[in-house]
Amino acid sequence: MLIDTHAHYDHKRFDCGRYSLLEEIISSGVGKVVNPAIAFDSNYVMRKFFDDCPWLYYAVGIHPNCLGEENAEQDTKWETELRELAEDSKTVAIGETGLDYYRVQDTEMRARQRVWFHKQLEIAREIKLPVILHIRDADDEAVQILKEHPLQHSGVVHCFGGDTARAAEYMDMGLFLGIGGRITYPQEEAVRNAVRQIPMEAILLETDSPYVKPKEAPGSRNTSLNLMEVVKAISDLKQLTYEEVITITTGNAERLFDFQD
Repeated sequence: MLIDTHAHYDHKRFDCGRYSLLEEIISSGVGKVVNPAIAFDSNYVMRKFFDDCPWLYYAVGIHPNCLGEENAEQDTKWETELRELAEDSKTVAIGETGLDYYRVQDTEMRARQRVWFHKQLEIAREIKLPVILHIRDADDEAVQILKEHPLQHSGVVHCFGGDTARAAEYMDMGLFLGIGGRITYPQEEAVRNAVRQIPMEAILLETDSPYVKPKEAPGSRNTSLNLMEVVKAISDLKQLTYEEVITITTGNAERLFDFQD
């Protein structure tokens, strides 16, 4: 069984044929999918779509690029409701949360990202859930915050794109690394070399559907049907069989997330 630890099937790009695609995914050998929130409203939208899909699980949170301007009343409401949503039996993580300085240069908005990163780490600690981290062009600061708030229930650095040294830094904090379609591109040599060297026990499979399509995958959007392309790339880089990659990464995902079957 394959587990896609990061996909966004509430995204509007799946509005056409969403449920037929999900049926195809589950028939293909993908046994579980984790669907993290992006904008705050997606915490509710995915419940509307997927409460009847027992194999699709939720991560609740707010993506750092979806926070908007500071609003004290709204922020209090968001924080209260995230805590409530985190108690749901289908919720397996907090996220995606973190820092994204690639798209945000404004000093105040970066400060707001840090505030909400702290808030969501605190919620994860209180509810005893792992975190799904979105960190882009902000690793040094994210690492410092994570050191200030040691994780009690681990987590995963989603869409990891760093080098071997950065991988070691995250692994030293007990974090898994989410590996997806970017390792199928030869120009991504830093992360490809990191995957060659890190232990399989630190790797989770992900697609980030509908984003980050593997190099040879057909179509314009990414889906969990392409997860085997990631398996093949890891297999090639680490000189393991497909079965070994699947077995180890599935075990890793099941250790991190408390899936309620």
